[in-house]
Amino acid sequence: MRFLIPAIIAAFLVILGVLTARSDPIGADHPFCMPWTDLRRQLADSYGEAPIGGGLVSATAAVQVLAPPGGETFTIVAVDTQGIACVIAAGTAWETLTILKGNPA
Repeated sequence: MRFLIPAIIAAFLVILGVLTARSDPIGADHPFCMPWTDLRRQLADSYGEAPIGGGLVSATAAVQVLAPPGGETFTIVAVDTQGIACVIAAGTAWETLTILKGNPA
């Protein structure tokens, strides 16, 4: 498990890098893309998911993580500057980690 999380993060960053390096909008030919407002509504209606975090990946894309309060599912999406969101990953059993500041000892 210790090595699984870095491997997942590395794979996610590679996929996201490919999507954000393209000159066309990220949703141009990707089958899991739609306007961000529509995708957000669909995930809320179907799975109870809402944004729980995210950040800028580049000048042309942001990443959003959505999950329901109980963490039964999660979805990670990339959103471009035109408001098109593409699903990067989705799964079950989301686990929110607590980040400790300073020395935890």
